Amino acid sequence: MGGSILGDWGWVVARGRRGSLPVNCYHPTPLHKSSRTHHEAGAAAVEAAIVLPLLVVLLLGIVEVGMLLRADVGLTSAARSAARVASAEPRIESFATDAATAVVQSGTGMSQADLQEVWVYRANSAGYPGPEGATSFPAECPQACVRFQFQDGVPVPVAGQWPATDVQACVGNADAVGVRVVATHRPVSAGIIGETNMSRRAVMTFEPVVAEVQQCSA
Repeated sequence: MGGSILGDWGWVVARGRRGSLPVNCYHPTPLHKSSRTHHEAGAAAVEAAIVLPLLVVLLLGIVEVGMLLRADVGLTSAARSAARVASAEPRIESFATDAATAVVQSGTGMSQADLQEVWVYRANSAGYPGPEGATSFPAECPQACVRFQFQDGVPVPVAGQWPATDVQACVGNADAVGVRVVATHRPVSAGIIGETNMSRRAVMTFEPVVAEVQQCSA
């Protein structure tokens, strides 16, 4: 006589027909398997919804820090290149313009549209324009200073002046020329991280003019 018993855990015992050997079958069929699977899937979805935005923000932060460091290194290198060009031309009237042009030619790793202005100035002992004791940049160029802005990648003087005839290029008493580069760093993730204004400077001493050595020592 056939029969079956269904227990709490869903196992079934089935017997064969009369005259045949009894056959016992055990079939585990958990009743709560489906609900447990749905619960685990829901928990995984909640965890992903929490962790994924954090990972995206972390990744963007790493990218932005890398781009900012790249811009910083590029501006510093451009300022040094410009100061090197200016220091080699103490008696060339276009020394300030040549220095500003060197900023673009050196390659800052930034778009030319992000370059705001370049200052070429006589630097005091602290490396800033103006008289001794000045430790910051004024709103406008003081004496012996030229400020450039860029139009289509070309530096155009907009304020100040520093004639080459006013440059001291004597041995042991040469002027120091400073170059300041101002730019705007535009982040990749615009709207999440704002723009950053950057300013880097470099200072070098003018190379002495050999033809004026006797005049300087007189």
